Amino acid sequence: MVAMPYTASILLDSLAGYLMVISLISGFPLVEKFIKTSGIPTSGTLLGGEASQRIFKVDVRGFKPVECLFLYLVSYPITAAYRASSGSTSGCLSLVVVLIGLLVSVESAVTKRFIEDEASKAETTGSLASLKEKDQSFLSVITTPVNKRVSEVTGVSVSSAPDSSPAASTPTMSNTTTPKGSSKKKKKREGRSSVSEGPPQRRDLDPILKNNDEDDVPSIVTWDPAVASLTTDPDILQKRSAHRREQSLIEGDLIDSNLEPHYSNLIDSANAPIFGVDSEGRVNVWNKCAMRIVGYTPDEVMGKNLVREFITRDYQASVGMVIDRALRGDETANYEFPLMTKEGARIEILLNATARRNPGGEIIGVVGIGQDITGRIAQEREYTRLIDTANAPIFGVDTYGRVNIWNQCAIQLVGYSTEEVMGKNLVQEFITDEFKTAVQAVLDEALHGEETANFEFPLMTKAGVRLDVLLNATTRRDEQGNVIGVVGIGQDITGRLAQEREYTRLIDLANAPIFGVDTLGRVNVWNQCAMRLVGYSSEEVMGHSLVKEFITDDFKRGVQKVLDMALQGDETENFEFPLITKGGARIEVLLNATTRRDEQGNIIGVVGIGQDITARLAQEREYSKLIDSANAPIFGVDTQGKVTVWNQCAMQLVGYSSEEVMSKNLVKEFITDEYKTAVQAVLDMALHGEETANFEFPLITKAGVRLDVLLNATTRRDEQGNVIGVVGIGQDITGRIAQEREYTRLIDTANAPIFGVDTNGRVNVWNQCAMRLVGYSSEEVMGHSLVQEFITEDYKAAVQTVLDQALQGAETENFEFPLVTKAGAHIQVLLNATTRRDEQGNIIGVVGIGQDITARLAQEREYSKLIDSANAPIFGVDTQGRVNVWNQCAMQLVGYSSEEVMSKNLVKEFITDEYKTAVQAVLDMALHGEETANFEFPLITKAGVRLDVLLNATTRRDEQGNVIGVVGIGQDITGRLAQEREYTRLIDTANAPIFGVDTNGRVNVWNQCAMRLVGYSNEEVMGHSLVQEFITDDFKTAVQTVLDQALQGAETENFEFPLITKNGVRIEVLLNATTRRDEQGNVIGVVGIGQDITARLAQEREYSKLIDSANAPIFGVDTFGRVNVWNQCAMKLVGYTISEVMGKNLVQEFITKEYRAAVKAVLDKALRGKETANFEFPLITKNGVRIEVLLNATTRRDEQGNVIGVVGIGQDITARLAQEREYSKLIDSANAPIFGVDTQGRVNVWNQCARKLVGYSTAEAAAFVSYIFSAVMGYSLVKEFITKDYQASVQAVLDKALDGVETANFEFPLITKAGARIEVLLNATTRRNEHDKVIGVVGIGQDITARLAQEREYSKLIDNANAPIFGVDTFGRVNVWNKCARKIVGYTLDEVMGKNLVQEFITNEYKDAVSTVLNLALQGQETANFEFPLITKHGVRIEVLLNATTRRDEQGHVIGVVGIGQDITGRIAQEREYSKLIDTANAPIFGVDTKGSVNVWNQCARKLVGYNTDEVMGHSLVKEFITEDYQASVQAVLDKALDGVETANFEFPLITKAGARIEVLLNATTRRNEHGKVIGVVGIGQDITARLAQEREYSKLIDNANAPIFGSIHKGESTFGINAQ
Repeated sequence: MVAMPYTASILLDSLAGYLMVISLISGFPLVEKFIKTSGIPTSGTLLGGEASQRIFKVDVRGFKPVECLFLYLVSYPITAAYRASSGSTSGCLSLVVVLIGLLVSVESAVTKRFIEDEASKAETTGSLASLKEKDQSFLSVITTPVNKRVSEVTGVSVSSAPDSSPAASTPTMSNTTTPKGSSKKKKKREGRSSVSEGPPQRRDLDPILKNNDEDDVPSIVTWDPAVASLTTDPDILQKRSAHRREQSLIEGDLIDSNLEPHYSNLIDSANAPIFGVDSEGRVNVWNKCAMRIVGYTPDEVMGKNLVREFITRDYQASVGMVIDRALRGDETANYEFPLMTKEGARIEILLNATARRNPGGEIIGVVGIGQDITGRIAQEREYTRLIDTANAPIFGVDTYGRVNIWNQCAIQLVGYSTEEVMGKNLVQEFITDEFKTAVQAVLDEALHGEETANFEFPLMTKAGVRLDVLLNATTRRDEQGNVIGVVGIGQDITGRLAQEREYTRLIDLANAPIFGVDTLGRVNVWNQCAMRLVGYSSEEVMGHSLVKEFITDDFKRGVQKVLDMALQGDETENFEFPLITKGGARIEVLLNATTRRDEQGNIIGVVGIGQDITARLAQEREYSKLIDSANAPIFGVDTQGKVTVWNQCAMQLVGYSSEEVMSKNLVKEFITDEYKTAVQAVLDMALHGEETANFEFPLITKAGVRLDVLLNATTRRDEQGNVIGVVGIGQDITGRIAQEREYTRLIDTANAPIFGVDTNGRVNVWNQCAMRLVGYSSEEVMGHSLVQEFITEDYKAAVQTVLDQALQGAETENFEFPLVTKAGAHIQVLLNATTRRDEQGNIIGVVGIGQDITARLAQEREYSKLIDSANAPIFGVDTQGRVNVWNQCAMQLVGYSSEEVMSKNLVKEFITDEYKTAVQAVLDMALHGEETANFEFPLITKAGVRLDVLLNATTRRDEQGNVIGVVGIGQDITGRLAQEREYTRLIDTANAPIFGVDTNGRVNVWNQCAMRLVGYSNEEVMGHSLVQEFITDDFKTAVQTVLDQALQGAETENFEFPLITKNGVRIEVLLNATTRRDEQGNVIGVVGIGQDITARLAQEREYSKLIDSANAPIFGVDTFGRVNVWNQCAMKLVGYTISEVMGKNLVQEFITKEYRAAVKAVLDKALRGKETANFEFPLITKNGVRIEVLLNATTRRDEQGNVIGVVGIGQDITARLAQEREYSKLIDSANAPIFGVDTQGRVNVWNQCARKLVGYSTAEAAAFVSYIFSAVMGYSLVKEFITKDYQASVQAVLDKALDGVETANFEFPLITKAGARIEVLLNATTRRNEHDKVIGVVGIGQDITARLAQEREYSKLIDNANAPIFGVDTFGRVNVWNKCARKIVGYTLDEVMGKNLVQEFITNEYKDAVSTVLNLALQGQETANFEFPLITKHGVRIEVLLNATTRRDEQGHVIGVVGIGQDITGRIAQEREYSKLIDTANAPIFGVDTKGSVNVWNQCARKLVGYNTDEVMGHSLVKEFITEDYQASVQAVLDKALDGVETANFEFPLITKAGARIEVLLNATTRRNEHGKVIGVVGIGQDITARLAQEREYSKLIDNANAPIFGSIHKGESTFGINAQ
C-alpha cells in the first residue's frame, strides 16, 4: 500500500526531471543561473568542470523554443520544491531522480554530439588517445557522484562498473540476475562491481577510441526495474534505436575509411616518435619524430624487421615478446626498450604497445606513441650515482621498515652488499638490541611526518663491529604527498667517538701529569700520572677547586692569575707552581696553561701537560751545596762575565765574601790589567763551547796581593744545550809560576823565532823574535789558537796534523807552514815541531825554533800563480810529452784535476785518435824551437765530451836556454763551432720550409722541409731562379716584387704565394720575406721561414660543409645580429628554412620578449670578444612552440682577428630542464649540504641545508634565494666564497673532477653569515649530461666543524704542551711533532713530517733499541719511561724520557705510536756537568755510597792514587785503600756524614797502587737525592803530602839548628815552632 504512492512520486519526479533536462539542453541560460542560485550542488556533477561545458554546448536541434519554455515552466516547481525541502529525504530523493532522469534523457543527444565534437577535434589535432580519455572522464564525472548519492539516500547499491550492453544504458535495480552466456570480460567486470550485469551485451560503440576493449566503457547507472519500466515506452525506444544506428554508421564510416588521410597525417606530424609493425613484426609505421630521433628515414626502415635490425641484442628477446603479446591482444603499457640510432648511439624509448585491428576486429599489427627518455634516464642515473657515490652513508626504508636505499658508502661502511640488505628489516637485523626501540621510534615518527635531526644510532657491520652513525631521519613522499618511507644522509661518527676515547686515553696514560679545570676553576682533567704524583684519585679531585684545595697559600694568588688569563685566551708557558700531595709533601710542577675551546671557539677551561721538576730542583740544591763546601776554590761567571759562583774556599783564598763579588764582572774588577784580555778571551771561548783546561790567571786579593790560579774553564749549559756561563775548580800555583818565569825569559831573548802551543793548540810560547817577525805582541797571541787565527785556510789542516802528531810524541823536522802577520801579510816559516813534556813526562804542548823562508817561496808562488790563475786554459808538457802544466782553467774545462793529469802523456791519453799524429807533430816542432800559432786540436774531457781548443804551441827553455818542454795559452772554441753547426742544422731540420735567394734571385737556401714539401732536392734547386722556375705564371710578378723590395731592405710579412711541386701540384705558402745581410750590413739576399697553408684553406672549406650537415643546431649572426648561419638541424628544430631566417634579426624575431635583453647582451659580449659558454635561451618555433636551447656564443673572426659575428652549436634542452627542476627540488630539500659548480667553477647548486649551514634562517631563505641567483649563482665558488688559503687546493679538486677524476672526502672551509669558519667534508663528484659530457661538479657534504674543532683542541693541547710530544705511523714515519719538540730539536714540521724517526734522528748506537720499542708498541705492547736520544738540527744530542703509547683508529687498528715525553737533557746534562766538573777538577774528589763502596773517583784521584775507575768502583774505600791505623777514624767520619753530620778539613791517608802513602785533606759532605734521603758521601780533597813533608823538613831543620829559634802565629792562635835549644 505504501509502495504505490512512492512509485508514483518517483515517476512524477522522473518526468519533471526529464522535462527540466530538455529545457537545460535547449540552451536557456536562465535555467543554468537558476540552478546555480537555487543551492543545488553542481561542482563535480553535471554542471561542474568540463562535463557541464560539454553539455551546455550541445545543440538539441529537435526541440522548438515554445516546447523548451513549456518544459522549463513544468520543471521549475520541482526545483523550487527541492530548495524548499532544504535537504529533506523527499527533497534529496527528488534531486536524485531528477539527475537520473537527466542521465537517461541525455544519453542519445549528449553522447552523440559529444562524440561527434571530439572525433572532429581528433582529426585536426591528431590526438586519438585524448578522445578516448575525455569520453571516459566525461562519463565518469557524470555517473560517479550520482550513483554514490543514490546509494546514500535509497540504500540501493549502485555501480559505475563498465558496461556496453544496450540495457546497461537503462537503469536497473541491483537485484537483477545475471543472464546466462555472459562473456569472460563480463566476469572480469563483475570483479570490479558490487552489482550484477544487465541484459545481453551490445556491440562496442567506439572501436576507434577503444580499439577492442569494451571494459573501458563505463555503465551509466543501474537501478530498480520499476524505474526501468519508463524506458519501455515505444517512443523512447524508437528514438534510442535511431541514435544507435546513427552512431554505428558514424563508427562504420570511420573504420571503413581506415582514417587514412587523417590518421596518417596525425601520426606523421606528431612530436612524439610513433612506431608500428605488422603481424610479421615488419615496420609499417615510422613517423618524422622517430626519423629525427633514430636517424633512419621511412624508406630505410619500412618492411624491415624492427627487432632484428633496430633493437640491441640484449633486448631483442624481451621486445619480441612484448610485440607477440600485443599481437595476441595482451597490450603492454609504459614499456622501456632501447633503439640503436643510425649513428650507432643507443637511445631509450618509453612506449605503449597497442594492438591494431581491422574493421572486423582482427589484430593486424602493433602501434604505439613513444617518448625519448634518454635524457631522463641519464639524469636518473646521475641522481642515483650521486647518492651511490656520496662520501656519506645514505640509508632508506619503506613504510614497513625494510631497506630500499643502501649506497656505496653504506656498503663500505657496514660491509653488507646491496643484495644482502635490500628488503630486510633495518631495525631487526642491523641495530643492536639496546637501540632497537629508540631507532624504531624515530622511524615511526618520520613515517608520520615528524622528522628527526642529528639522531645517533649504532649499526652492526658484517664483521660484527659496531659503528656509530649520526643521521637525519627524513620522510619520503610520492608525487601525491603520500609517505612512502624514510631516508637520510648520515655521518660515520665512529672515528670521532674513537678519537675522543683515544684523546682521553692518551691523556690518561701519559707519563707526564695532565691537569685541567673548567671556567670555574674546578678540576675536570686529572690523569693517572697526576694521581700517582699527587696521591689523589680522580674521584677525590674532580669538581673540586684546584687553587683552593691543592695549592699552597703563598702560590694561590699566582696560580689563580695564570688560570684567569688562560680563561681569557692569554696562555702562559713554563709556569712553575707547587702542589700539595695527599701525604702532605710539596712537589714542584712546571706547566703550560693552555686555553681549551669548544667547536664554536668558546673557552671551556684550561688544560696543560706538566713536568715534575721536584727532583731537578733538589739536584740543583745538591750541586750548589757540593760546590760551596769544596776545599778548592770554585769560580763561575754567567754569559755577561758576571760572577755567579764563588764558594767558601774562594772566599778564604781571595778574601772577598759572596756578597762582595756576586754579579760583579770577574775580569774588570778582580784580574790584573795585563791579564784582562787573556782571561776575557778564555771566558769568551768557553762561552762559545771551547773549554780551556789548566788555564792560569791572576786574582787580586782583598789585601792587594796577586795570586796565580790554575783553573779549568768549563762551559756551563742548560737542558737545551744553551751556554749559560763558565765554571771551574782551581789551584793556587803562585810558587810554581815563579820558577817558570825564568825559563820563559831564556826563550824570550833568543834571536830566532820560537813558537809554542799547549795541548789545545793555543799559543803559550811567543818570543820577541817571533813578535818582530809576525808583528803581534805576546799579549795579542797568547791563549789564541795558532791554527785558527794565524794560519791560512789552506794550511790549517796540515798544520793541525803536525801539531797533533807532535802532541802524540811524533816530532816533525823542517816543516813549512804559513803565519799571518798583524799587517795581514803571509810569512812562511820552516820549523821543527818539538814535543814539550812536564815533569811527569806528560805532553803539555809543542815548541820549536824556526826560519823565515817567506821571500824564497814568494818568488816560486808568483810564477805558479801567474799560470794557475789565468782565465784561459794553459797546458804544458815536458820533452817526453808528459803533462807538467795544467792550470785551474784547464781543470774546469776538461774536468781532470792536476793530480789526474800530471806526468801523463798528453797525446796518448787525452787526444782523439784522428788527431794524435797532428798534435804530436806540433809538439815535436815546438820541442825543436819551431813554434805554432792558432793550432786547433781536440781534447777529451773527463766526462767523455770532446772539446775544441785553439792553442799557441810555445817552446819552454831553462835558464841555460835548453828546451825543457812546450806550453801555451789556449781558447775553448767548442761553443763557437757548435753554434755554427747548430745554426746550419736548425735551418736544415726545421719543420717549416725555409727558402732563400741571393741578390740575383737564385736559390741558396733550401732546407729538408722545403725538399719534402716541393719534392726538389738541394742539387735540383740550388743556383736556379726561384721565380722563373718554381712560381706559377700568375704569381711571378708579385713574388718578384716582394723579393726586389726585400733586396732593398723593405721586408714583407705574411706573404702568400704558390709553389709548384715536382709532381706539378700547387701548394700554398705563407712566408715572411726577410733581408739577409753580411757582417758589414750589405744586403746579400732574402730568406724566410714559411708555412704550408694548403691544408688550412682546404679545412676552411670543409668547415662550412661540416656546419651545414651537423646533427646539432648551429646558429650564427653577423655584427648586426642578423642570421647568417642556420644549418639543416636548426631548420628541423625550429621549423624555419634558411630563406626564411637569413638576414633577419635573431633576437627581435625568434626570441621571447623576456629573454631578448639577455640574449642580446650575450651576443654583444661575444661581438666584443668575450665568449659565453653554455648559455641557455629560448627560441620560438615556426609552430609557435617555445624550445629551450643550450648554446656556446663563440666569437667569429676573420684572418686579421677582426670580429665578424657570433656562432655556436646548440642543444635542445627543453625536456632536460623539466627533469632538472625535479632533480633540483630533491637536492634542495636534502638534509645534507649539497654544493655544485659548473665547468667554469661557478655556483649552480646550493641547497637549503647549505643555506642553513652558512647561517641563513628560514625567514631569510626567500631573500637568500634571490641573493643566491644574484650574488652566488654564476659567480666563482673558489674566488668569492673560499678562504684564500684554500683557493688553490679547492680549485685543483674541482679541476680534477671536471677532468673526470673524482675526489673522495675532500675537506674545505666555508665562511658563515656570522663570519665563522665551518669545515665541510665533500665528495667532488663529476656531473655529466645524457651524452656523458662533463657539465660540472656536485657533492653531498658533511659539516665536520665539530669534529675538526675537537681534533684542533687535541692538536693544540699536544702542540702547546711544554713537554715534547712525538708520534710515528706504522712505518715509523713522523706524524706528530709539537712546538716543544720543535724548540728542543730545532727541526720544523716540514723538516720532520713523513721522515723516518729512527733512521734520521736517532744516534746509531740507539737505533736498534728505539726501533724495538716502536715495534713493540705497534704490536700493542707499550713501554713506560723509555730513555732515548734525539739529534737536534745543530747536531746536539738531547735525551728524552718517553712513554711509547699505541695509537689506534676507530676500528681499534693500530695506526702508530705517540707519547708525551720529558726533556731530561738538562737533568742528564746537569749530572754530566756535575760528573765532568768532578772528573776534570785538578783536585782529587772521592765519593762513597751508603755502604761505603766507591762511586765517585775523578781523574785527579786516579793520577794521585794510581788506580783507574774500574779498579775502585764498587770497592770499599776504607777496607781496601785506607791504612789499618786510620780505618776506624775514616769509617767514623763517613758514618757521621751518612747521618748528616759533615766533617771539614779531615786528614787521612790513602795507599797508592805503587804502595806509597799519600796524605789527603778532605771535606766529608753528605749527598742526598731529590727527596732529601742520604745516598752517600762526597768531598773535594787536596794532596797535602808534599806540604806535610816540607813542614816536617822545615820543623826538623828548625829543631836541629844550633841557634835558638822562636816563632808564633799572631793573636796567639797556635805555636808555629820552637826548638829544644
